[in-house]
Amino acid sequence: MISVGDLIPEIVLTNSHDALSAFQLHAGIFRLVCSNGMVVADATIAKVCIKHVGYASVNVRLAGQALFQDLPKLTEKVESMQAIHMQSQEAEITARSAAMVRWPVDDTHTLPFDPVHLLECHRTADEKPTLWNVFNRIQENMVKGGVRYRTVNNRKQRTRRITGIGEDIRVNKALWSLAESMLLLKQGSSTG
Repeated sequence: MISVGDLIPEIVLTNSHDALSAFQLHAGIFRLVCSNGMVVADATIAKVCIKHVGYASVNVRLAGQALFQDLPKLTEKVESMQAIHMQSQEAEITARSAAMVRWPVDDTHTLPFDPVHLLECHRTADEKPTLWNVFNRIQENMVKGGVRYRTVNNRKQRTRRITGIGEDIRVNKALWSLAESMLLLKQGSSTG
């Protein structure tokens, strides 16, 4: 039985309406985060492209099967991230790096807001300072938007929700790469 907080491996298919771009299959993990069934994409990692020219439905099926076989590796990564404790300074560095994925920095390499706001927690299940929880908080705040901040002119602002599927996938892939890099860094520092 699926319950709130469960991780659900999924394969996401994107396609254009006019056949100008290829089918794209992405492996992902979705987490059920509230009892009404709303899901938040936690990570999108693998991608397979299939051109529309000479298209055969069997190619989509085979690509989906290949991605499906890799889903256990994804689960192992998540478990590794759940086992890594993050110091507050490491979480802040991760949030700053993540913010630069989505928002441009100005000439002084300053973001439009303090990225520590991306670490805001929306549920008690995400409070424990693990790499997985830090990654989830950042991802949710970046994708859903709504992070409050003040501009240099002291005006109140909120970050915007990502509405385009292409941008959503780009940001999620970049965040996953960032989390994997932090995982490797933390695993390396614990063995040395």
